[in-house]
Amino acid sequence: MELKLPLRIAAFVSAVSLLAYACGESTRPVGGQPASLTLVPSRVQLDAVGATEDLTATVYDAEGNVIDTTVQFEPSDPSVIAVSAGGTVTATGTGVASVTASLGSLSKTSEINVFPVGSDVEKLSGDLQSAVVANMLPEPLVVRVSDPGGGAVPGIEIFFTVVSGGGSVSVDSATTDANGQASTEFTLGTTAGAVHQVAASAGGVGRTEFLATGLADAAQSAQAIAGDGQIQPVGTVLPVGLAVLVSDQHGNGVPGQDVTYEVLTGGGSITPASLQTDATGVAQGQWTIGGALGAQTAQANVPGVSTTLPFSAEGTDLTVTGFSVDTLVEGQPATITGTGFGTVTRNITVTVDGSVAQVNAATTTTIDIDVPKTQCFPARDVDVVVTTTTGGTAPAQTKPVKAGDFMNMAVGEMMLLQDPTEYCFHFGEEPTSRSYLLGVQSTVTAGASLTGVSVAGQVQTPGPAFASAIPAADMTRSAPRFAPVQLDERAERWRRHREAEAEWLEAEWQYGQALLEAGADIASAPSQQLIDSTVSVGTSVSFKVPMLSSTCTDFTTVTATVEAVGTRGIWLSDDNNPAPGYTGADFQSLSDALDNFIFDEDTSYFGAPTDLDRNGRIVVLITQQLNQDAPNVLGFVTSRDLFSEAQCGASNNAEVFYGRAPDTGYPRAQALADGPPLIAHEFTHIIQFGRRLIVNGSPSLGVVMSEGQATMAEEVVGHAALGNSPGRNYGAGIAGDVGGTDPNNWYEFPFTDISFYYGRGLSGSTLADAPHSCSWLTVNPAPCQGRPLWYGVTWSLLRWVNDHFGPTFSGGERGIQQAIVNNDATGLQNIEDVIGTPTETFLAEWAASLYLDDRGVIGLPSRIDFPSWNLLDIYESGTIPGFRRLDPARFVFADFARDVDVRAASTAYFVLSGAVVAPAAVRVRDQTDQFVSPRIQIFLVRMN
Repeated sequence: MELKLPLRIAAFVSAVSLLAYACGESTRPVGGQPASLTLVPSRVQLDAVGATEDLTATVYDAEGNVIDTTVQFEPSDPSVIAVSAGGTVTATGTGVASVTASLGSLSKTSEINVFPVGSDVEKLSGDLQSAVVANMLPEPLVVRVSDPGGGAVPGIEIFFTVVSGGGSVSVDSATTDANGQASTEFTLGTTAGAVHQVAASAGGVGRTEFLATGLADAAQSAQAIAGDGQIQPVGTVLPVGLAVLVSDQHGNGVPGQDVTYEVLTGGGSITPASLQTDATGVAQGQWTIGGALGAQTAQANVPGVSTTLPFSAEGTDLTVTGFSVDTLVEGQPATITGTGFGTVTRNITVTVDGSVAQVNAATTTTIDIDVPKTQCFPARDVDVVVTTTTGGTAPAQTKPVKAGDFMNMAVGEMMLLQDPTEYCFHFGEEPTSRSYLLGVQSTVTAGASLTGVSVAGQVQTPGPAFASAIPAADMTRSAPRFAPVQLDERAERWRRHREAEAEWLEAEWQYGQALLEAGADIASAPSQQLIDSTVSVGTSVSFKVPMLSSTCTDFTTVTATVEAVGTRGIWLSDDNNPAPGYTGADFQSLSDALDNFIFDEDTSYFGAPTDLDRNGRIVVLITQQLNQDAPNVLGFVTSRDLFSEAQCGASNNAEVFYGRAPDTGYPRAQALADGPPLIAHEFTHIIQFGRRLIVNGSPSLGVVMSEGQATMAEEVVGHAALGNSPGRNYGAGIAGDVGGTDPNNWYEFPFTDISFYYGRGLSGSTLADAPHSCSWLTVNPAPCQGRPLWYGVTWSLLRWVNDHFGPTFSGGERGIQQAIVNNDATGLQNIEDVIGTPTETFLAEWAASLYLDDRGVIGLPSRIDFPSWNLLDIYESGTIPGFRRLDPARFVFADFARDVDVRAASTAYFVLSGAVVAPAAVRVRDQTDQFVSPRIQIFLVRMN
């Protein structure tokens, strides 16, 4: 029976045995036959010649017992390592070797690397020498290998390799001596210059490089390399100099070689007549030919080379004597007079300020051209140069040139340009200060695309380039007239409401449109009325509250009690609303507001609502369900209520407004102040949904236009509530309720939205790239500090349309808004259809009015203002805290450039002002200096 030790005891015995061996014990446990062999460590790194490391070989029997026996050690490369009988390895050189421990058929190997760790190859001497090409450098190239402590490392093989320039080394490799040094001699190649390079490297240690300069050999030959055979008018300098190259036997240019020139026939002179070749071996003289027509000759002499180099030229009678016009005009014809032109137009080149002109016809004495158009440079003096293949190049003639007529606009005049090739404005000298409003506007009418535009100006100065673009931070802007402030509590509450509403409103329109296109039943009346017109206060009603998810399956059923019954509305309170909530008097007050002015004013502007439940009223449900499921939403309506319950399970088959219930986070006083404007706004959506989807079966009105109209409802219902009316040019006192007489703040939010469009930030900061980078057509990507702007900005456009087209429209401004609701078109095309004016035109006029309204510019076109509101007073009086005015970039007539990115339907505003001390030009291009996109239009208004 075989006796085996428990595992832990066996391990202990083995450890004791090894410890005894390590301590020099002469005996080991004696086992059976050798079965296995280990050698540790299996890899050794020695960092210097002479360094040692002990290897330990252990033999085991089949049971794992250590056997006391002798093992043989054998090095693979004695030039790198030696090994003792006991297993001590000693480095004898550098490189890679191995040690094998063996016993009979058993063997193990350990890899030994001998390299000085952290050593480096450094140049000791011989770098940056020079010698004549094909010769050996005066001194050898010497490297040294050192260890990290700076000590010499012998026995390292260094390889020398020619990297560039040709040539050769005396030895390709050498081993470092006792001083750690190795060297070679370097014979340069045949190319002159600092192009000779030798690398010295040692595997695993490092690499360094030597540079040397090859010097040209003695001059052996010379040749003419340029300037011969030119044709040029007599008495002028040849355009190409007489160039001579002096070379050595290897073709290298020889510097410092004497060269002289002399004229042989024809007269004239060469300057300089005597000189030396430059570093490349080239000498060049300028030949002014004499006055003799025909052949003229000269030569170059190169002493020491015994070479004479001939040159010839032909003198012609080409001259320019005059022009048919005193001032050249870009794009207009002109005739050049002179002699020696020839009659073949393709042989004639005329440049004006460096640009090639179109040559239309020619005789020996006249050339007819079209003056080339430039990139909108200002009026200036330029060089006109005539060149022919038979006559050479005539001396340049200086002539004044301009790009077209100077701006001659009357004060108040407005230009609208839509051809990008015409976006160039020229201004003549004018000592009296004048100013212009320049608008760069995108006519993209959907989405939030950005178009890159560059606006640049230049005065009459030498050179063709406009100024480089300057960053927005350096753009001149007027100083603010008030300290920025954060939104007040009510404004922040409505901002959150609109931000939440914006996330689902477009989907709501699209969902209703999809149901309509799918054939959903929306025209038939429900089988049973939700609430009868004779319902009395205290009646209990079961309601569905659709959630803001735009699906027909997401709703909650609540029980509500009738609190008030008016002539235009039925008011209910969710039985689970938190106490104390609205009182009976509160419900009656809200009901009176709907009955007395909200319903009538909304319907007169936007049309009659549907009446699916045949009770002649809208239903207003105040429910805590909004508080729970959509706490930022103050109230909403949905098109899902217009569909039959069979088609949309969330439908109540009635015209319903869902309002948030007062609670601890939404105090009753706030809710009462919000109620009338909110209902006026949302009731407009009920009208829009019903008339577009049910009455007319039209496509969706879209979120931008529907919210612009609903915001208009806040204005016109506010007029009715406060006894105001359109067309009165109200200022900051009315818009901002400076006197505190408007508890509902009917006008606050449209003007606040516009202030954000102008660059006001949510925290009172300002946005430099406003309004041109801001979107009012979309909410994503976030425009101007994350605030949806389609409410107030679209309202301002609709208000401008009402003011200017309402007086002559059937039904007035009310007729315009009803026509927008009932039209089949969407977006800005809807407005174009209704008023009969192209979108591009009314966009430009409206945008110009945003800045010029009430600014006192005389002579403006009739549509460049807002008759209903005084925007100058509202935004620049400083009366309304935090309002941000429209602040154009301001430039004087000088060199400037400004890059802007213009968002769809937005405008970049610039004011150009001051005296014009020299002719100036202003142009609009894209940011690569090409013609801008055709979706960009320009308006220019002279302000004084």
